[in-house]
Order: sequence, then C-alpha cells, then structure tokens
Amino acid sequence: MLPDYMRGDEEATLVPDPSQRPGCWLHPKSGDVVSMPVDWRPKGMANASGLVGKKVDIIVGRFAGKVGIVRHNGLADDPPTGLRVRVTETGDEIPFESFEPYLRLRVDNKGDGAVVAGGDVSGSIIISGSGNTVNVGGRPPATVRHEPASTPVQTVDTPIDERTPTVFVSYSHDDDDFVERLISDLNRMGHAVWVDTSSIKGGDDWLRAIAEGIVNSYAFIIVATKSSLASKWVRDEVTWAKQQEKLIVPVLVEDVVRDTAFFPLVNFHGVKFHGVDYGTAIVRLVASLPTPGKNDTSATRPAEMWLPSIETVRLVATINGRLASIKDRVAAGRRLAEIGDPRPGVGLRADGLPDIVWCDVSASEFTFAGDPQAPDSGPPRQIDLPAFRICKYPVTYCQFQAFVDAEDGYANAQWWDGLHSDGLVQQRKGPGEQRFRFTNYPRENVSWYDAMAFCRWLSAMFGDQVCLPTEQQWEKAARGTDGRAFPYGNEFDPTKCNSGNSGIGQTSAVGAFPGGASPYGAMDMSGDVWEWTLTEFYNGSDANISSCDRRVLRGGTWGNNAAFARAAYRNDLKPSHREVSVGFRVTCPAV
Repeated sequence: MLPDYMRGDEEATLVPDPSQRPGCWLHPKSGDVVSMPVDWRPKGMANASGLVGKKVDIIVGRFAGKVGIVRHNGLADDPPTGLRVRVTETGDEIPFESFEPYLRLRVDNKGDGAVVAGGDVSGSIIISGSGNTVNVGGRPPATVRHEPASTPVQTVDTPIDERTPTVFVSYSHDDDDFVERLISDLNRMGHAVWVDTSSIKGGDDWLRAIAEGIVNSYAFIIVATKSSLASKWVRDEVTWAKQQEKLIVPVLVEDVVRDTAFFPLVNFHGVKFHGVDYGTAIVRLVASLPTPGKNDTSATRPAEMWLPSIETVRLVATINGRLASIKDRVAAGRRLAEIGDPRPGVGLRADGLPDIVWCDVSASEFTFAGDPQAPDSGPPRQIDLPAFRICKYPVTYCQFQAFVDAEDGYANAQWWDGLHSDGLVQQRKGPGEQRFRFTNYPRENVSWYDAMAFCRWLSAMFGDQVCLPTEQQWEKAARGTDGRAFPYGNEFDPTKCNSGNSGIGQTSAVGAFPGGASPYGAMDMSGDVWEWTLTEFYNGSDANISSCDRRVLRGGTWGNNAAFARAAYRNDLKPSHREVSVGFRVTCPAV
C-alpha cells in the first residue's frame, strides 16, 4: 500500500524551477523540486505493453538501505497485486510489499522511453509536500536518500559551534583516537557531530541529552569495534536509534561483522575502514550521509537532497589504488581538482584553514646520511631524534592560497619578522605565481621566506608550533630507521614517485603515488617537488633563521632522474629563490 500522503488523484503540472537549474522542475503546491535529466530512460518504460499513451506512475523507495524504482499503470491509487520492484543498486527484484516508497511521480508515457523530452515536462508529482528536493533520474537513483524536511540551513561555511547536529556518533572511549579523527573530517566536510564529550553541557540530564541527540540527528554512526559492541551504552543507543528509524551506518574499524554482538546491525550496510585506505573510506562514508542544507534562509526554498557523486568516490579509489596506472592516477587527481577533492589533508577545513593530516614519527635512533649514491650526504651517523609530527602531503596550492587570501595572512609583514631583510622585500612584491594551478597539487614557486611565513601564520591559527622540518627530521620521516634508499624501499620504482623517469613532465596531485609512502605514512617524499627544510646547507645549522645562506632542499622533483629522488640526496638553493619545482611541507611537535 502507498502511504496516505501518496494517495489520491490530485495532480499539479510541474513548472520550471525558479532557480533555473537545468532539468529541475517545481511542484507549485508542495514546493517540492524534482531533478530529471532529459535523457533519463526508465528501464522497461519505452513501448511497455499496454502503457503507451497512458499515465504511468514512477515510484521510488527504499529496501534494506538501498533504493528501488518501479513503474506501473497510474490509474489506481495502489500498485497492482504481485508488482515487483527492481533494486537499482543490485538489480534484484523484491515484492512491492517489502518496499518503502517515498516518491510517486505521475507521467505521460509517450512510448519513446522519455519522461522529459526537449525541455518539456509532461507530468505531475504526487508527494508529501514536505519540502524535500528529490533527484529521481540519471546516474543512479540508487544513491537517493530520504531526508527530513527540517534540515538545518548550513553549509561547510557555517561555523562549527553554530551548526545543528546532523550526525550522532556512538562509540567506545577505547576508540577515542579514531573517533577524534573521524569527527574532525566530518566537520571539515560540512557536518556537525553529536558526541557525548562535547555536546553535553554541565547540568544536563545525561540520558535525556543522549536520547534527544539521537532524535535530533539525521544519521546515526556506530564506530563498530569489539569494545563498542561490548558496551551497554552503545547497545542502548543503537536500540533507541532503531526505534527512531534513523539512518544507521556502521563504521567498521575492526572486522567484527561475524561476531555475535554485531547481529543487531546485520541489516545495515556498513563502511569498511579496516584494511583499506582511510581517505577512500571517509569519502564512502560521507557519500552515505545526508548533506547539510544549502545556505539559503528562504522559507520557501526546500532543503536540497544530496545525490552523492559516484564519480568522486571512483576517483578517490583510483588515486589511492596502488594497482591503477600512473596515467589513471594522475588523471584522477586532476579531475578531483576540478570537482572538489575530499581527501583529508589535501584541502581546507570548515573554518577555511588548511586541513593538515599529521603523521607521527616516533622517538628513536636512525641512520642519517651515508648513502654512497648521494655524495653530498656525508658519512653515516646514528642520530637520536625526539618524536615529532610531519604533514602527510606537501602543502597544496589551495592551502597556501588560504594564507595569501587571509586578511591577516600574506599581507601581514609580522610573519617575516626576524628573517633576513630579503624576505620582507620579497613579501612587499607579493607571492610567486603557481605554475600548475590545480587546488590539490603541491604549492610551488615559493621561497624559503614564503614557507617560513606560512608556518608562522599557521602556528598562530592552530595555536601550535608549526615549522619547516629540519634536514634530520625530513630524512627520518622519509627513510625510517632502516637506512633505506627511497621512502618505499631500496630499489627505485618510477611507479611510486613523480620523477623524470615517470614521464609526467610536471607536478601531480598530492598522494597520486600511494605506493611511495614512507615508513610513517608520509606521501610524495620522493619526487614531485623539492622541499625546503629549516637547515642551512653548508654549516648544518637549524638555529639561524635570520641569515640569507643557502638552505637544504630534499626529495627530488618531477624533472629529475632517480639519483635525485634518493632520500639522502641533498640539494640547496638561496632562500629568496622561487622555482616551479620547489615546494614544502611542515612539522609540529608530537602530542
């Protein structure tokens, strides 16, 4: 049976959406918007026996978290007995009685397979009038999700402390480190998060606050680990979320799906985080969640449903896939720059500051220098460094641009205080021009002074001590403790770094060579761009930041051969020089 709000013969012709979005049409009574690509052809619609020239109902709904779509003769309120629904994601057919419909679209079947033709719409929509925007057609309806009409008006630009919670996270405190990272990434992608440590204020009734937090959230994430599944609190929260009919998404941090404790969640499709790249997993998770509403406070404008970009998920999987070809990974990186790269550590946070993902480098001895094929490296030495963190990727174009564009950023001469006067002279002339202007590519054409000023600005913004790595820190982060020749091993491999041997001929998106990760997870430490370090080249000093002596560069570049990509190879440049092959990454103290 159809829900009451879908019943009745009342029809209202769709009219073009006032926002002028292509293929979008407005139901004048309910205010609902339907987006239908002009080339949409519902399977089995064209010349369906007995239905040509008649009104046909297209019904969209859910089954076990997946979306199905079905068409039938639209003369009756309820579909005929025995009607079966095709689940679009799997191709399976299920009885209509097992189906949860939420959209009924009544159209004229012209017999040519088209619902919308030549920009004309011939049809009407019968829906709840809830104010939802629904994307029915195109590629694929399987990702459409129903979202409450009371979606808050918020975007990634909305300050985090002003957002209405959209996602409830249930977890065990044994998993605090993972949860902290997860919350940070969800915030960065525009979602506010309800979590017990920050959403319950002093004096609140704990149980009531948790219950209301679940009720007021549009999605319920359970961080599924052995610890969380054993927690009575988590089990109670899952039960309450199920009773409230929330969208439940298990985040599989550990392989627990075969545990008996996982049984209450067996009907919910989870997102696997264990044994896969985190960047790929977080994109898949966000693609399964409703999006925050558009930044439009008009009471008459419905909050828009989000059709997750299948293309984005595919591209992230490609760029993170070690088996993909260099050509495919580079192409995926460039396309992500065009449509938006959601990988953590590549872009900006919700507050507009650079989103930095840190790699922990533990305290230990390591072999510094001593590579006979890197002649300037000098004799090998055992050096004991304290723990520190280094950013996963070189600073990207969009991250440095946040510094350039900030009111208190590049234009503020205080960030050059204490550096050689050459730096201030350079600052007054403005930053260098990026050669390869893609948001997720490494920022190049930066001087050592530019990089130092960026670090000082970011330190002030983060409230932490951000700095260029010393030469020793850089080498340890690249080589680990076993004295390897390259970040990924002892044998050069052009498929694991963007060097002259790789045949690209320019920089590429950060992280496009996942097989080249260092022992600590840092990417692109071999090839792509030379990276500035804090260290003076000739005397090895890290302390004198006011000199104009040449500084050490590490890592090699897209135009150099294998010899320059060795982790111990030393290069140098005057601190005022800007080159299209020179960028940088940053460090900060260990937590």
